[in-house]
Amino acid sequence: MKPIKIREIIEEALGIPLPIIMDCIGHNEDIMRHEWNSLNPQTPKDVRRFYSEGHGMLWNFLAASGLDADGTDMMPGSVFNFAVSNYPKGRCLDIGCGLGRYGIIFSNFGWNVTFSDIEGHAFNLVKKWISLQERENVRFIDIPVEDDYADLGDEKYDAIINMDLLEHVPEPVEMLRFLLDRLVLGGLMCLEVFFDNLSLGGTVMPKAPYYLKRNYERYNDREAWYGIVEESGLEPVWWDENKIPKLYMKVS
Repeated sequence: MKPIKIREIIEEALGIPLPIIMDCIGHNEDIMRHEWNSLNPQTPKDVRRFYSEGHGMLWNFLAASGLDADGTDMMPGSVFNFAVSNYPKGRCLDIGCGLGRYGIIFSNFGWNVTFSDIEGHAFNLVKKWISLQERENVRFIDIPVEDDYADLGDEKYDAIINMDLLEHVPEPVEMLRFLLDRLVLGGLMCLEVFFDNLSLGGTVMPKAPYYLKRNYERYNDREAWYGIVEESGLEPVWWDENKIPKLYMKVS
C-alpha cells in the first residue's frame, strides 16, 4: 500500500487550486451558510444538490478529517478499531462513506471494502485518493443523485459501516432494513445517527434540510430509536464513553 496525502492530489482531483481550498476550509462555517442560503432546504431535490454539488459539504469533510490524512490513522479506542481487532476479516460496505476513513481502517486490516456515496465532488476525491494508495481490496459504487439507494446487487457483507447516514434519508427505518438485507447473519454494523445526540444536549440546525429536520422530529426519543434498531434484528456489542451503542451484530 502506498500512503497518499489528500493535500498531494486534491488540486488534480477537484480542479481547484489548493490556496482556494485552504481559504474555504478556513471559512468553513461561512461557506456552509452560503450553501444553505443558495437553495430551498425544504425540497428533496435541492437537498440532494447540496450533498452532491455543494462544495460546502466537501469543505466540511476536509476540515473534519484533516488535509494531511493518509489513511493510516487507526483511531485507537474507536468502534472501528474494536471491530477489526476482535472479529475475522471479510467483506465490508462503507455506505455514505464521506472521505472513506472508516472503511480504510477495515482495508488496512485486510478486509475487502466497498465504498459507496452520492456521485459528486466529495466521492470523486475519495476515489482518487484511495485509488492512488494502490489498495487491491477496494471498489466503489456510486449512488445516483436522484436516488437514495445504491445498486448493491445481491452481494452480502460481513460488516456495514452506517455512520451518520440514516437521518439524511426519507425513511430511516426502511434504509436500515435495506442494509440489513445485505448483512450476513452474525455480521457487524457500525451504526451512529444524530438522533443519539439529542438526548445528550445536541441541537438541530435552525435551517436543517428537509429530511434531517423531519427525522429529528420523528426519532427524537433515543430509547425508542434503540428499540427500533434492536427489533430489526441487531444486538449491541460495543458502546462508546457515553454508553451509546455503536457496534451491533445481526442476530436474526
